[in-house]
Amino acid sequence: MDRRHFLVTLGTVAIAGCSSSSGSDQTPNQDPTQTATPTFAAPTEEGTAKSPSQIDPFALDTISAVLGPLDGDETVRSYAVGGFGVGGPVYVGVSGTVPDRDDGLLARTRVELSRNGSQVGSAKVREISSAASSKNTSQNGSVPVQTAVRFPNTGSWKRGTYSADVVFEKGKTGEMRQATTSFNMVAPLEGDDATLVNADIPDSVKPQEQFDYSLTLRNTSDRSSSVLSTLDVRQAGGDWIQLNDFLLRLNIPAQTERTAHFNDVSYQVGGDLEFRLNAIDETYTIPLSE
Repeated sequence: MDRRHFLVTLGTVAIAGCSSSSGSDQTPNQDPTQTATPTFAAPTEEGTAKSPSQIDPFALDTISAVLGPLDGDETVRSYAVGGFGVGGPVYVGVSGTVPDRDDGLLARTRVELSRNGSQVGSAKVREISSAASSKNTSQNGSVPVQTAVRFPNTGSWKRGTYSADVVFEKGKTGEMRQATTSFNMVAPLEGDDATLVNADIPDSVKPQEQFDYSLTLRNTSDRSSSVLSTLDVRQAGGDWIQLNDFLLRLNIPAQTERTAHFNDVSYQVGGDLEFRLNAIDETYTIPLSE
């Protein structure tokens, strides 16, 4: 069976959510291998709270390695993680506050990664505009902002501890705040390191009909890492065929579950299709009507 005869489009893969089964922590930043998340706050007199007018509207609050993009309700703190599998995407999250402006640019963020003093990557400047942040304006005229800077190509990186040097720059004026955090690069999750705990798949799908499904994987190891897996497919009784243009890359904290969402998927043939995540030897089936 040729892959072109049944595959119309694999659609897109979106990563979402963190959850835990019984007996493990409920948030990813409780990972026992995680490095501390540095925080930055102006000192105050003991027992005396600052009024909104006294708070510096430009501040770098938190930086940390994070699981992925901060697209929804995720924050740098809630998505903090201690490490990634070599080959998995690395994200560095930055959160702070900047003065509210009506004329556009609020802040820039630059992240440089290094290991043993040698630079391994540098992110492009990220611009944050008032249009995207104005609804979050606080009483003292500042806007909370956050972003996650992505480093996608880590296949040649060595295992070990990496430093992330962050520059948080105020738009227009160029005033800066700087800080450093660290994370670990470790072996990817393979074999019994991770399991497929749930496949949320429609009961029946028609050929050429677009649909969504999701897979929830659990990291059963004691290290934060990443599942990096190719995908094989076959019809009943047929031979496995590897989908060469597919690679699942999912960062998962230790002893925690995460979900990968596959959107706008469609297939040309009828009959059940069985899929296998090769890195962890887990299978699932998508039922297609004849």
